[in-house]
Amino acid sequence: MRWRQRMTTARLCQAISRITRSRHLTTTEEAIVRHDQDDELTEQFRYHSGRPMQPVHLERLMISARTPCPRSSVQFLREQIPTRLCHALTDLSLLPDLFRSTSSFKGLNRWYLDSFRDVSQFDGGTVDEAERFAVLANDILDRHRDVVPTLSEGLREMEKKCGENKMFVLRDSIQKHTDRFLLNRISMRFLLSQHCALVGDSRHGDGEIQRCNVFNIIQEAALTAKTLTRTYLAESPKVNIEVSSLSGNEINVPCVPSHIYVMMFEIIKNACRATVEHCRQQTDLPEISVKIEEEEDYVTVMVKDRGGGMEKSVFERLFHYNFSTANLEVPCHGVSDIVPLAGCGFGLKLSRLCARYWGGNLVVATDEGHGTSVAVSLKRCAGTEVLPPSLDLK
Repeated sequence: MRWRQRMTTARLCQAISRITRSRHLTTTEEAIVRHDQDDELTEQFRYHSGRPMQPVHLERLMISARTPCPRSSVQFLREQIPTRLCHALTDLSLLPDLFRSTSSFKGLNRWYLDSFRDVSQFDGGTVDEAERFAVLANDILDRHRDVVPTLSEGLREMEKKCGENKMFVLRDSIQKHTDRFLLNRISMRFLLSQHCALVGDSRHGDGEIQRCNVFNIIQEAALTAKTLTRTYLAESPKVNIEVSSLSGNEINVPCVPSHIYVMMFEIIKNACRATVEHCRQQTDLPEISVKIEEEEDYVTVMVKDRGGGMEKSVFERLFHYNFSTANLEVPCHGVSDIVPLAGCGFGLKLSRLCARYWGGNLVVATDEGHGTSVAVSLKRCAGTEVLPPSLDLK
């Protein structure tokens, strides 16, 4: 049985790769159908790749968390997860040829195809289907745990092969399809984690959507960022957190707590590192200012440092994948149990995508020679998840 699954996966890989090789093919499904019309799994791929991703209204998920209906969750995920996996595979296949020749691409392709096969072949309709699907969801979350570092390694390998001039030409395509791929990944992880939380089996999940106390999460993220900075650089600046609430009460937003934590940890960590590196000769390090402001529709978190800011040439590349302002050459995974202080070149980009997924944004401003400000906005009321727009492959 396993050799047949491997053969099916190999055939799907070949079919997907034909999307970018043939200018006569207009959609992913045409490439699949022409490759093998009789294969059931290939037909399912054709079906899902032609369907749009259906955004979820996040308020409904919050209600379902209070009155859970796991079987309805399974029905939705059995339809949407294969569709989102197909769109992710399409974006991978539309990255440059040099990336698709890397071992990283082959690994990513295999993980996503294996997950597509597992969800497509899930046998529902039983009393325990919600629990069994949670086991499957945890397996997928675990399988995909190294997607980001693997993607980063593949892009680095590609950059070494093609050089600066060709990378400049390919940059827009890389940014577009990597953004789409990673935003899609955030959405899938969230939906799978939400289902796991509903049935109480969150071994590999990120947690569930809830009303999050923004101050408490930022306070925890700041403490961790300061500790990590001291571990690498022997000292860290103070972080002063201020709150401005319209009602005078605590400020809450609908989100997954770990998502806010990761965004704020990344931003404060960068501010701490820049401050120490720029102001090391000073007697007292200037403190980092964090202001949480509640507005009518959004909550905005502004993080300001006096870490020297960035040159224009650096600032222009700030959201390019694998670009880092750090001087550290830090492996992204697999070498140490210690969290790296910097160097992977994905943290700020992922934070911006995460903010956008929740209907907000992340904006950076810099004053060379002085400091940098980062503003993160999040919606006060739950809206609809933000997904990549449909691709026009014509």
